[in-house]
Amino acid sequence: MIPDDDQMKFVEVVETELMNLHEGNISRYGLRSSEVARWQKGWF
Repeated sequence: MIPDDDQMKFVEVVETELMNLHEGNISRYGLRSSEVARWQKGWF
């Protein structure tokens, strides 16, 4: 669980990481390109 005081910063960091996903760094998170493409289609 993330302490209440840290939740907004956590969300900001996660959103930044998600927006910066690309073919060159998705393996760092164990993601497949099809998963990223599906997520990006719904996010943007």
